[in-house]
Amino acid sequence: TNFLPPDLLAQKQSIDRDKKQQIAKRLEAFFQVHSPESNENIDAFMELSDGRENETILLLEEKYGKEPAFSPALLREVKELEKHEKQFHRERLRRFVAHYELPMDDDQIEQQIHRYGRRFPENGGYANMWRWMSENYGPESVVYLNGRRDLAVTSNEVPGQNGKSILHENELIVKIEYNPMA
Repeated sequence: TNFLPPDLLAQKQSIDRDKKQQIAKRLEAFFQVHSPESNENIDAFMELSDGRENETILLLEEKYGKEPAFSPALLREVKELEKHEKQFHRERLRRFVAHYELPMDDDQIEQQIHRYGRRFPENGGYANMWRWMSENYGPESVVYLNGRRDLAVTSNEVPGQNGKSILHENELIVKIEYNPMA
């Protein structure tokens, strides 16, 4: 299940896949410098750190020392991925703002993206932005299940009544109702 329309879901899956490849390359470079014998364990590190890759890099830096400088090729990949991720969240936020008719123009949307972007991890990244938006305005309006568009009802509804299913995704709870006309 997901809360993204198919076009944004495809973008997110591509970004996630590229991120994992990038983290693996960073770990490989890190271990080549600091702990060559650990290079064989990159897959295990990737599994353990799934979703917390930046925290893992910080912990490794505490233990072994600073992460080696990126190669020019990896640096280009990092910047390109940041650009794609930023575009994805910008478009997703535009749709969210339009749905709730929020008084945000393109400059304000750009400020939010910049504020929560990867360059400012002290703000918690994009996950915190989406958590804040859903807590203050409500969930994203449409849920897609196996390519079928369903209605999302806010979590202040009584969950589980009348045989409706409850989904847990990105720390949101929504009640799903099938709407064949949507």
